[in-house]
This record gives sequence, structure tokens and C-alpha cells, in this order.
Amino acid sequence: MSLLEKSLTQRHIEPMVRDMSNLWFASTEKNTRINKCLLVIAFLVFLIYVGCQIDEDEHIDTGFIPVGEWNDGFGSGYNITETSVEYYSPEYDENFPAQNFTGLIEKAIDFSNDTGVIIIKITNSENIDLTPGKYTCIYYRDFTNSHAKLANPVNPSHEPIEVNTLNEALNLFTVGNISTHVTFWGSGYTK
Repeated sequence: MSLLEKSLTQRHIEPMVRDMSNLWFASTEKNTRINKCLLVIAFLVFLIYVGCQIDEDEHIDTGFIPVGEWNDGFGSGYNITETSVEYYSPEYDENFPAQNFTGLIEKAIDFSNDTGVIIIKITNSENIDLTPGKYTCIYYRDFTNSHAKLANPVNPSHEPIEVNTLNEALNLFTVGNISTHVTFWGSGYTK
């Protein structure tokens, strides 16, 4: 190849290669921006899909009430009807006298198929610090037709929890507060 041919080739090919490399770089940068945009769009679509997806197993509150005469085998128990609740506990000794309270069911909320709360307006109380006219609840869990764990809510000092209004009760006696309000479930109650 002559010097002139080499010179002409360098003049024509070298700028073209340089332009192609710039073109490739620009194309890669543009593709990167497009890929990033597509990734963001795909992520947003995924979030919308997950946020709007209806869980087939999602529980619907039916206002279930675990009706029955529930006994723990040691003399304590609950008599729960469609409209009222009675809790009773025998005297164990002079330090633990018999306890009893009754109330009208104001609201029943089932948190899942076997867990929920019965909110009651207290009508009577003996040897237990609950005030007639105020509201408390009974939590239940692991419910079956013949067995359930039932518990009254207590504060960290193990005193019964009561509130003044139904609205306060609805805001306090929630699924998120069960572990705070129930310190001991025991072995459960049977019908």
C-alpha cells in the first residue's frame, strides 16, 4: 500500500471508527437511560399489582361470638350467650375470694377464624375491680366448637382494664394489643 493510499485510508476510516465508538457510547448511555426507566416502570407496576391484589385467605369480620358454657376444669369459667357474658371464679383462699362479673355484649370482632374479642358493657362486678357502666372485653383464641382459650385484659400490674366508652374500647381492644393485655392464656376452656 502506498503512502498516499495509507493516508487516504486513515483519513476515511479513522474518523469513521471514532464516530462509531462515540455512537456506540451514546447508544449505550441512551439504552442505559431507557433500561432504567423501564426498570422503574416495571417496579411501579409490580407495587400497584401487589398493593391491589386481593388475598383469597383474607379474613372478613363476621361478629362471631363463641357462645357456650366454658369451664377451665378448676371451677372458673365463662357463660357466653348471644347478648351477655358472665365470668366466674371460685374462692381459692382468703387472699383470692370468689370473683364474678357480668356484662352485655356491645360488639364482637373476630380477628381470624379462631381469634377475636367480645367487648362488653359491665353490668355487675363482685371482688374484681370493674365498674358497672364501663367497658372491658374478653379475648379468645384457638377456638373450636369444644375448646377455646379465653382471657380478660389486664394492665402490667395485672389489674383489669376498663374504659369509659364503646369507642375507646374499640380502639383499645384490638388484635395488636392482645399480647399486651393477656399475660397468661392457661390451658383453655372446654364446653
